Amino acid sequence: MWTLACGLRTIASKYNACSKHDECVAAVFDGKCSGAGACPPFYVNQQFKSAFEAEVQREIDRYCESGTCSASNLCPELISVEAYCASGHCTWSTIIRGPP
Repeated sequence: MWTLACGLRTIASKYNACSKHDECVAAVFDGKCSGAGACPPFYVNQQFKSAFEAEVQREIDRYCESGTCSASNLCPELISVEAYCASGHCTWSTIIRGPP
């Protein structure tokens, strides 16, 4: 699983350049057996979102076809994340929600 995570971070680094927060958007793709991208999602520059999603989906498809993996949700229920531009790259920041 760490091999896939490393590969996805490398792919994301090609598509996440930013100069302001509103350039960053969450990518949407099928993490399949890996659960990748569910929480936290990958944030990329909105101009490159489609290209990132296509490339990362190919990588996930290849990985899940040849290996076994399992999904894990890294975000507890009381935490959500939002897009954030930091040091010229899209990333995420944590928002802690209070109980209902």
